[in-house]
Amino acid sequence: MNEKLLTLCSAKKPYPEIMTEGRNLNYARILSSPYAAQTGELGAVLIYLYDSLVATDDKMLSEVFECVAETEMKHMEILGRLIVLLGGDPRYCASSARGCFNTAQLPYSTDKDRIIRGASAAEQNAIDEYESIKGMIDDRYIVKIIDRMIEDEKIHLSIFTELQKV
Repeated sequence: MNEKLLTLCSAKKPYPEIMTEGRNLNYARILSSPYAAQTGELGAVLIYLYDSLVATDDKMLSEVFECVAETEMKHMEILGRLIVLLGGDPRYCASSARGCFNTAQLPYSTDKDRIIRGASAAEQNAIDEYESIKGMIDDRYIVKIIDRMIEDEKIHLSIFTELQKV
């Protein structure tokens, strides 16, 4: 993968240390949605990997999706570690969902314009969800981590917004 591209898919600063103020099952349940819901990080990793495969005729676009998927995988790892620290179980089920993750519901498409528009919408949704979650969690360590992940999501949104103009 293009090394320059890798540096563009996430904010330059490191993530804060993964820690919490203590165990809190309610916070673990709240974080399960961005962790493993259809529209969470797990869904993002899978659909962006799919998008990178179906966009192979456009090497740059394929690499963008692969790079963004790697960043989303890092977010997923961070959220999973937080869930464990909070006393939860990092299963691939969102606590608010009726069932566990189902790949049949992912927004599969091979149309580049549709894929990019969907990616932009997904990134805006992630930003909005993380901002909402910050209002539900009173743990300074988790809020710092979420703020850092929001920085990445904003970068992804700007990438996909620019790609829509091409």
